[in-house]
Amino acid sequence: MKNTTASTKRHNFPRGSAAQRLHPGMSSSLNRATAHYGAVTGLRATSDGMYLLSSGSDSRLRLWDVESGCNTLVNFEAMRLQTSKPLQLAVTHDSSVVFVPCMTSIRAYHLWSGVTFQTLRGHYESVNCCYINWHDQEIYSGSNDRKILVWSPISSTFSEMEGECKAADQDNWSD
Repeated sequence: MKNTTASTKRHNFPRGSAAQRLHPGMSSSLNRATAHYGAVTGLRATSDGMYLLSSGSDSRLRLWDVESGCNTLVNFEAMRLQTSKPLQLAVTHDSSVVFVPCMTSIRAYHLWSGVTFQTLRGHYESVNCCYINWHDQEIYSGSNDRKILVWSPISSTFSEMEGECKAADQDNWSD
């Protein structure tokens, strides 16, 4: 059947096996976005939906502006991510902190600076996922050690946890 509407547009995509979205802020030879040097292993949007976090098999965490599609260039401190399977990241409700499974621990990063302010240790094997329960103000983590750990902050809110834990990197967990 032939489409006779005047508003029909023809879209030309780059040649190749997969069309990639072009980004004006990226500086590569083909001007194409490359999220990671290897597989993308995890994705998590902020609560407002304005930003997207991605983790990759290159052990990097990237923060993307959803509207423009550009990397915000936040330089997250070095981490070692599990590369063989997907990871589940957790972001606080106010989008100030991201919790990232890093081998046998969970690292908490300031979302806008990329600085680590706390490392949660308690699992004996690789951590695969973490989840924030806002009603009880707890973090749950699952691991290859077949355990689910429940992490409770020192203070009554996650935002207060940031200030108290910045001074001392200590383990505060319960099961």
